[in-house]
Amino acid sequence: MIEIGIAQLVAAASGVQAVIGNPARFYPVLVPEDPTCPCASYQVISEVPNYLLNGSSDLNQIRLQIDTWSGGLQNASYLSAKQAQAAIRAVLEGFTGTLPDGTRVAWIEVSSARDLYEQDARCYRTTTDYMIHFYAS
Repeated sequence: MIEIGIAQLVAAASGVQAVIGNPARFYPVLVPEDPTCPCASYQVISEVPNYLLNGSSDLNQIRLQIDTWSGGLQNASYLSAKQAQAAIRAVLEGFTGTLPDGTRVAWIEVSSARDLYEQDARCYRTTTDYMIHFYAS
């Protein structure tokens, strides 16, 4: 699963650890209840196989959404959510190479980014979608 390799790459980056802790608070799909912030979560939004005229290609793509969070009544900070977003983006945008899990990545690009505020949770959130083009093993 490529998302595991991406998570390993992001969590190991010193710039990310400086913002969201070491070990990095980088969670699959759901952030735990009452988390230490800032933190981040990731989930696959779509997976699209690549087809050629004679069948499937080894090159595939996923759209991975990464959210950064800064919240709580006392700790909500737009700046810390944006710093976490920037640290993760610095690792992923334009990445090409091999992930820690052995997956070969052809290219990672940002497809969209937006800022949000979650009123019920009282937290700032950024959402960044990455298109990841990779070779199936």
